[in-house]
Amino acid sequence: MSISTNVFAQSGTLQGKVVDVSNGEAIAFANVSIESNGQIITGGMTDFDGKFVIKPIPAGNYDVKASYVGYHTLQYKGVKIMSGKITFQDFKISASTQVLSEVEVKEYKIPLISKDQTATGGSVTSEEIAKMPGRDAAAVASTVGGVYSEKGEIGSVRGSRSEATAYYIDGVKVSGGASKSMPKSATSQVEVITGGVPAKYGDVTGGIISITTKEPARETYGAVELITSKFLDPYNYNLAEFMVTGPLYSKKTIDAYDSTKIKKNVIAGYFLSASYNYVADDAPSAIGWWKAKDGVVDQLLATPYRRDEEGFGALLNTEFLGSDNFEKVKTQSDAQSKQMMLTGKIDFKPSRNVNITVGGTFDYLKYRDVDYANSLFNSNNNGEVINKTIRGYARITQKFQSDDEKENATALIKNAFYQIQFDYTKFNQTVQDPYNKGDLF
Repeated sequence: MSISTNVFAQSGTLQGKVVDVSNGEAIAFANVSIESNGQIITGGMTDFDGKFVIKPIPAGNYDVKASYVGYHTLQYKGVKIMSGKITFQDFKISASTQVLSEVEVKEYKIPLISKDQTATGGSVTSEEIAKMPGRDAAAVASTVGGVYSEKGEIGSVRGSRSEATAYYIDGVKVSGGASKSMPKSATSQVEVITGGVPAKYGDVTGGIISITTKEPARETYGAVELITSKFLDPYNYNLAEFMVTGPLYSKKTIDAYDSTKIKKNVIAGYFLSASYNYVADDAPSAIGWWKAKDGVVDQLLATPYRRDEEGFGALLNTEFLGSDNFEKVKTQSDAQSKQMMLTGKIDFKPSRNVNITVGGTFDYLKYRDVDYANSLFNSNNNGEVINKTIRGYARITQKFQSDDEKENATALIKNAFYQIQFDYTKFNQTVQDPYNKGDLF
């Protein structure tokens, strides 16, 4: 168990300014709220110069509103908060004579150049991940410039050794041979840093790949995905994946923008994702494989030797086989693999300034260790490898804000908060004979 110092990498910051659209003057004490599905996640208030900084914000997409008495409310939809980065969004609001002014809605546009870009690399969001053919973090990270991928795994980042690349999942550093896999439906963002590594990550000589899982949703929904190639190719790729998310406990409150409306304030929510994958040949060849025919192998097992006609002992029957005893196949024998992954997260917000997150992952991978020397006659004796990874964490975030928004805006110290994270990781690997298992005798 450890106390993590890298939890800030899983949250982002929103920064901007609120001004009057007619004259460009700053609007002090304007309210800025960050919402998801109509639920206020966090917020802040502008200072005397109309500027605001809101943090920490869990990575994801949000609707951001700016409002002030006597002005129309302006909302930007789909504002992307990236982990470890600052998102800039200014608001130009117009005066209104109505008691309940209308809400002007605009679509958020991703800037071509990021103002706070001090490190090289890139970030991939869940919307982009959903459109990619790859299903794991390695496949997603390989789409970023400077990342070299080999056989579906990260080979190197800008020429550094593979072990020089550090992985983080929800702020928990992946150590040793522990699994770096994550169900596609559970991945919110993948951040890749190839150069200019921030000091918060410590001593890293290669790159950083930081994976952020999705936050619990404000409304219950789920999804199921089934994929198979059983009837299309001999590799027999099969995948079953599902996810479900929603609130665990909520309270009804009056809408801050319309007192005639009642809103559901979610106190606790959950997210759960699981996947199962089976493939007959985990590393198929483009040119196929040669193997002895099944009848030939059975005959060799029954009579492995023959008498030397010249009287010099015995000879191996394998030395008398011809091309008609072999066949070319598209898939290797005894090369199957299966993997099960489970990811869960619970968010609990007992008060406005306190948020508690508990989450974890379980990864079970079992595969046959293919040996080319066994491919002709002895593939059934390919070794068996079983990897188990258990990872859990608990994170507490507390912000120091007063219930009086104007007091917050005039405070000498703003956006003060702390995060404490406890995490635990256990990795176990078993390498054994597929038949005798752990029985050495």
